Amino acid sequence: MYLILHRNNLLNFAFIVLAIVAFELPYMYSFMLLYCLRISEVLRDVLKSVTINRGQIILTLILGLIIIYLFGIVAFLFFGEYYDI
Repeated sequence: MYLILHRNNLLNFAFIVLAIVAFELPYMYSFMLLYCLRISEVLRDVLKSVTINRGQIILTLILGLIIIYLFGIVAFLFFGEYYDI
């Protein structure tokens, strides 16, 4: 029973099922690309660095959105005649 429920065997079984389902639903092949995360140690480290610093990344995204919004307002004020409202 241990061999059946072992983590690696379950992942391989899920991978085979996904490959079979992908014959009918071709967009499932894109999920199979996630297997690269399992193989590559470098990709796993990149994923860890992104998920650990998630709060800082979200704050950076919010800051970027604010700057883009302000840029849009300034562009509208100076070049308002070029916009169709």
